[in-house]
Amino acid sequence: MNQIHFWELQICSIHSTRTYTISESYTGWGTAGFPVKDEHGNKRLLTASHLWENKACQSKTGETATQYNQDFGTVAESHTSADFVLLEKTNGSIDLSQEISEEDSTQLVSGWHPKDAVSELVAERRDVRKMGVTTGQTTGTITGMEKTISGDCNDLDGHGIIVDGIDVGKGDSGGPIYRIETIGGVNYAVLAAHTTHFIGSGEQETCTPGDERSIGSSAAGHAWYHKDSEYNLIL
Repeated sequence: MNQIHFWELQICSIHSTRTYTISESYTGWGTAGFPVKDEHGNKRLLTASHLWENKACQSKTGETATQYNQDFGTVAESHTSADFVLLEKTNGSIDLSQEISEEDSTQLVSGWHPKDAVSELVAERRDVRKMGVTTGQTTGTITGMEKTISGDCNDLDGHGIIVDGIDVGKGDSGGPIYRIETIGGVNYAVLAAHTTHFIGSGEQETCTPGDERSIGSSAAGHAWYHKDSEYNLIL
């Protein structure tokens, strides 16, 4: 059995005073996404499938994950093309939160953007945010949708969303892409996708000794509306 180590929205030391260490035994690392309910109503944690690097184009069902060197849970459902897994939490001491913890604030997740709303965001080149353990919270412009990402088996089912003008790097995968919307005078995070790929050339940054990560300028993610219509996921 292989384990994936991931950190729930913890920021790399190059962007924050907080630091973390990576175990010698990891097969990959990434960002915890957000809690969802599967088609049977079971509460799960969504993150990226490709984080289990040694099983790139295979089912991840039965693989395990840890958080801060604690056992977290087991992959209950795996979707390679759409690049996400659903983790069943087995550690009762870890809570699943409907909040996104940014560096200086906490955003409550209230829902997701349907396809028509994403189309408007693309047409108007609206700002969206992404959150990840390597580059933290960065803001960019949503510029594309219904995209297929070529190059491997994680092609996003032809429902990729593209965000330009942001920092994104290895370790950010699995984290949320979202927009802050004001509803009844209160700000909420409304999901558009989860981060799956970083695109474009970028610089190298080091988070911990020997841990050098490439930073790209664009991100791709699997659209939330397709998770709803095809995979029957709800928040």
